[in-house]
Amino acid sequence: MQLKIEQLQMQQMQVDNAAKMSYAHSQEGLAKERLAKIQLDKALNAERLQRAQEDRTGSALNLVKAFKELQSIDLNHLAQYMQIVKDLESEAERDTKAQSEIKTSPVEKPEPIANI
Repeated sequence: MQLKIEQLQMQQMQVDNAAKMSYAHSQEGLAKERLAKIQLDKALNAERLQRAQEDRTGSALNLVKAFKELQSIDLNHLAQYMQIVKDLESEAERDTKAQSEIKTSPVEKPEPIANI
């Protein structure tokens, strides 16, 4: 009887030990996963920083192109271009007002037809 109890206790300790080892392995897996996520986040941030730098470089290039284009335009043409831009803006503003008036105007109900 004593031997049976000792065997059961030994089996229980083995089961407990196996459970603890399984838990330790799962925690180790989670740690590796978290480390991989950190590396991925670092790579994504580096990519975003590179893209931001490229955007800044592109906008600087566009600014230089605009300055170069402005240098080649004489003042009469520049005034004409500015007038065209103003005309387009006012036309867009009129279209926006017309659209908002259409949306806010009440819909009239038709008169009922009299039965003859």
